[in-house]
Amino acid sequence: MANQPTKIPLIFQLGIILALLPALSQHLFAQTNSIKDSAMAKTVVSDTSPTSGTAKIVLLYHTRTIPIPALQDADHDGIPDQLDLEPNTPEGAAVDSHGRALDTDGDGVPDYKDKEKLTLQKCFPVDSNGVGTCPELGCCKEVRLKLHDLKDGDMVEYQHRCNLSKLPLICFNKGVSSLTADAVKLLSEVAVELQNNPRCNVRVTGYYGGLPTIMTQQLSWERVYAVIKYLVEKQGLNETRFVFEYGKYGTNNIVELIPTIEPSSYKLPSNPKHF
Repeated sequence: MANQPTKIPLIFQLGIILALLPALSQHLFAQTNSIKDSAMAKTVVSDTSPTSGTAKIVLLYHTRTIPIPALQDADHDGIPDQLDLEPNTPEGAAVDSHGRALDTDGDGVPDYKDKEKLTLQKCFPVDSNGVGTCPELGCCKEVRLKLHDLKDGDMVEYQHRCNLSKLPLICFNKGVSSLTADAVKLLSEVAVELQNNPRCNVRVTGYYGGLPTIMTQQLSWERVYAVIKYLVEKQGLNETRFVFEYGKYGTNNIVELIPTIEPSSYKLPSNPKHF
């Protein structure tokens, strides 16, 4: 009787396959994930046909390279286009973590367009430049316009033309235009400052609170007049050192003294009644 090949029982074949399953699973999982260049992935081919009487395990090795995707950033703001909610911000514009242009004061105008980046909410709505509706103080507007017109080389000359940066507020008692003792004392000190700075003029601005009635306008006018009259008649300053301004809405019962280089041709009137 010829020797016949020994057949491996089917149960042992299945046992061999089950023993190899953990290794096979690990290789199959590796194939579904990104792997580095030259990493080895194993493909398993098995033949467990019960008619063959044998179990064949074949391991095929191959290499697989996964390229690293390039993330596009069209507006160069540091946020990839896939995550950028505003992918067309101008070059250099400050953006948040989602690629949207910053709007510091929340007025709807992005910072790169906003000419007034910290507008108060009470001054909303703003114009297309982000500037609110609150009136600009006279001193700020004057300095801004002057600096806009100056060339860089003229800055030193401008700074030496008027060395005054701030003058005190003159307070009045409610409903009257006569100077208090404290106001007279402050104006005496102002006179000394003006005498020491002959190139400086002063914008004298009167404010009113509440409704703009004829009475509040007249009171505002009389207070400005009282301040200038004292400085001219009691302190000997020239009338043309002063720019007369009244009827501005703001803190009631005060007159503001604002240093300026603005020329003036003011003449002190003899009659303090304006209306």
